[in-house]
Amino acid sequence: MAIVQVKGGHVTVNQIRDLRGTKERERAALALFISIEALTRPMRDEALAAGFSQPPNGGCKVRAVQMLTVAELLTGQRFQVPFSRSNTGYARSGAIAADGGQMSILD
Repeated sequence: MAIVQVKGGHVTVNQIRDLRGTKERERAALALFISIEALTRPMRDEALAAGFSQPPNGGCKVRAVQMLTVAELLTGQRFQVPFSRSNTGYARSGAIAADGGQMSILD
């Protein structure tokens, strides 16, 4: 699970501290912060202090708190999301069959 926060106004290091605390309280693997404004050094330092996250069943280790600006997203930068060796994050879909002229999902 990841927590995402989007800010359009003035951003401060306190928002990163709050996001980090929410991530820990909710036991989320990642916290992702998107801002219209530029990110400050104290904000970056606070995000770095959160350490790393890695899926329990293997996969890539990434920063636990990540931040990007809208401008960075528009230039193609992306959040690093760990991929695990299993597909536990995906539900298997049921078969689809015709039923009285309507389509329905069967388990």
